[in-house]
Amino acid sequence: MSRDKKLGTIVMLAGISALFVLVWVAGLFAKELPRLIPLQEVGHEHNAQRISVFGWVRSVEIKPGRMGSKYVELMLGEGDTVMKVVTLAPVYNILDTHVIVQGTYKEFGRVGGIPLDHYISAEYIERDWKEAKEQPPHTDSSF
Repeated sequence: MSRDKKLGTIVMLAGISALFVLVWVAGLFAKELPRLIPLQEVGHEHNAQRISVFGWVRSVEIKPGRMGSKYVELMLGEGDTVMKVVTLAPVYNILDTHVIVQGTYKEFGRVGGIPLDHYISAEYIERDWKEAKEQPPHTDSSF
């Protein structure tokens, strides 16, 4: 085999290897897109799935974990349904506002070492500006 053919083969194999590595790395970092689900329909069939839900923030509390770490717990409501949402990111001025939450629904899990059940571990919380002009359907502070 001539030197040019060997060099061409090496370059081709290096290119194929680089393409394989790029596809493999992209697969590692790709996330499943969240599905938009009405808050009332979130249940055990969505366990460990990424979902998006809309709702009114009824309460916001900063809670301590077992080792002193802090997390934020929101109570998100839509109609008569109330769902717990936890996040490690700080949230500002969202009490009694309509929000969009993207995260993973979990039937059972731990946040900061504290066991929780039926909650959404939020990756992203955004105020829904379209609905922000309306008043929340429930402003009772007993939640």
